Amino acid sequence: MDEDKPLLNIGEVNAVKTNINTSVNVTDQTGLSGFGNAADKLAGTATGLVQRICYPAAEEFGLMLGDSFGDFRRRNFEAIAKRAKKNIEESHPGEDVSAPPRLIASVIEKGSWEDDQFVQDLWAGLLSSSCTEEGDDDSNLLFINILANLTKLQAHILNHACIHAKKIIGSSGVTFCMDLRINLKEYGDEIGEKDFHRLDREIDNLRSSGLLTPESSVEINNKKGVANVTPSTLGLHMFVRCQGSRIAPYEYFKGAPEIITGPCNSS
Repeated sequence: MDEDKPLLNIGEVNAVKTNINTSVNVTDQTGLSGFGNAADKLAGTATGLVQRICYPAAEEFGLMLGDSFGDFRRRNFEAIAKRAKKNIEESHPGEDVSAPPRLIASVIEKGSWEDDQFVQDLWAGLLSSSCTEEGDDDSNLLFINILANLTKLQAHILNHACIHAKKIIGSSGVTFCMDLRINLKEYGDEIGEKDFHRLDREIDNLRSSGLLTPESSVEINNKKGVANVTPSTLGLHMFVRCQGSRIAPYEYFKGAPEIITGPCNSS
């Protein structure tokens, strides 16, 4: 290469500058304009929500959403953001709340692959319940990682179990559940899953994940195909957070007809 010859002359440099200025929004301070332009109106709620609950990292999220996401993931995260926005407005009317960037990044990265509306609602619940006035509570990271590894069927089973199991609130406020048994054929017909062996696998995995009690399983000696699907205390906490609430399970379920209050222990 001739070292005395410039790589670009002045005219070429100006042409490059002009091209850059016409292709990049140099006034964008957050990095989110590319996301908004690419997805047009689709990304409006997602952009606004990210700016609201995590402004310091908005530029990084803008680059992630604009450069790494196609239409499929943008649509999914937009659906999650719409529901989360509604949850936040209902639980924190007029309040400024935020969430740790690490949690928001995890929800964006993992939740945006989910196109099932029911599971998207769970992601929205976790995103909204991650928000506090202080913005420094990372406790939902546990539930984000769990949800990312659940199948749609497992999410439905846990949701059904947490709604229908009778709760016991101990004097300490810790909430447990009485045994809940379901007929697998009837439940499978209800949710459209007729594979008995898959239901068995999913319940076993929920138990090993700690979301159902150690006793939960398909009862092999029961010819009617009955399964114990009793939620653990961890499962109840996850259920509540996925509803967009940060209160303890005993407060969430307080007053429900299936509640039993009194001294108890976990044994």
